[in-house]
Amino acid sequence: MADDPIDALMRGSTGSLSDNKKAPTPSASPKPDPAKAPKRPLTQQDSHATKRAKASAAKRTPRTNSASPPVAKTPPPPSSSSSTSNKQPLPSAKTPPPPPAPPRLQRFQALCGNKHHDGRGGYEAILIVGGADGLYSHGSQAALKFLFLGKSGQELLGEQVIPQQYEALEDVVVLITRTAVSIFYVLDSDSAALLLPLLSNWRNVTEYVATDDMTQDLRELTKIRAFRAMVEPHATIGIPLHEPKSTGDVPTAEAWPLVQSFGLEDVHPSSAVKGFFSMHHTVVNCSMALMARLTDIDDFFARRLVEDAEPALAHHFGGLLAKLDHAETPAARGALTEADIADDVASFYDFGTIRHDARGLQRAPNRGATVHFGTRTSAEFSTATSSPTITSPQAGVHGQFPATHFTVVAEEPLTGIRVGRTYFVGTGKCAARIVDPDALVSPADSKLDRYESVPTNAADT
Repeated sequence: MADDPIDALMRGSTGSLSDNKKAPTPSASPKPDPAKAPKRPLTQQDSHATKRAKASAAKRTPRTNSASPPVAKTPPPPSSSSSTSNKQPLPSAKTPPPPPAPPRLQRFQALCGNKHHDGRGGYEAILIVGGADGLYSHGSQAALKFLFLGKSGQELLGEQVIPQQYEALEDVVVLITRTAVSIFYVLDSDSAALLLPLLSNWRNVTEYVATDDMTQDLRELTKIRAFRAMVEPHATIGIPLHEPKSTGDVPTAEAWPLVQSFGLEDVHPSSAVKGFFSMHHTVVNCSMALMARLTDIDDFFARRLVEDAEPALAHHFGGLLAKLDHAETPAARGALTEADIADDVASFYDFGTIRHDARGLQRAPNRGATVHFGTRTSAEFSTATSSPTITSPQAGVHGQFPATHFTVVAEEPLTGIRVGRTYFVGTGKCAARIVDPDALVSPADSKLDRYESVPTNAADT
């Protein structure tokens, strides 16, 4: 493992101080006889001093006959010193690179600079405006929920409303480029708890902040100036506009109140850029490309799908099993139809898909919750719904025995997570007992008597 740069610098500093120690001035007193001096063990400090003396003698240059005194040489810095052969080079003290941007932000950054879906040139940046200043744009609202609330998939289809507890997002303006992000927000206790932990993981972020104690007019003025500073360096900007309607209404960015403020000359009196937003910037509708990224499933969303879907799915699946377990008699259980058993999981799925039409979704024929008996579990009936009339005896082998198994498929409507199980049902019959006379356990053991009579001891079989 590489040494910490700070520790390395501290070690280098300490070494340089020891190298620059002055030699003791020789005194007039006679030198002690080395042979008579008491011996002591050689220390590491002595070893370093000996090596430094040898290196100094090797580097000493002969004096010339010039009358000028010799020029004192500045000792080399610790990092480049080579006086000792066992000294390792110091690691670089450069600041480590910042961590990569979170994957969700990287998805948006990957769109910048690429060609549009219709073959036109790409855009340098993506502008996302929340709330009324962006006319509650579906693309902007969905993108904010995708970045800051962890939403994905069907949750971002149809009309998008920011939940009341996260209404701070409606004042947010984000401009995303391929390598950097600019963001405006109003700093208060709610936005600090929501935004700051996420922004701390982003890199190359420029923040424009309006404080909580500002008046409403001053906040709006700060927001307008921040917006102009964000977009000024970029010629082509992608904006998630709504799709063209059947009435022929062509979407335009100039309809957004924040974009309209670009032309207010009294707000930017010192700016040399005059006129409307579209006079200085090319606008590209990036809603389709943006939504394609929003509907992809990433690792975070897959984990959250399972965590969110499992409790409700397990609850309704448990209701299905309880209906089978708590039947009054075996005959009552055998009289249940496929639809009767599937009622808990089927109603759960049907209720969750009520808003499919509003979201522009269609229910696939092979999706949903079903229960199938016996011969109806084959591929021929894979798209069939649970029958309200067929019971277990009717789905068995005709003239021989009723169905001996059934399948259950349950699906969570919003996430699409499915669970399937196959259950085998009892026939009321038992195989003949095989008794081993040489077994260590006596066949007459009282514990084995419970297997003798199925009607008496296992009436529920």
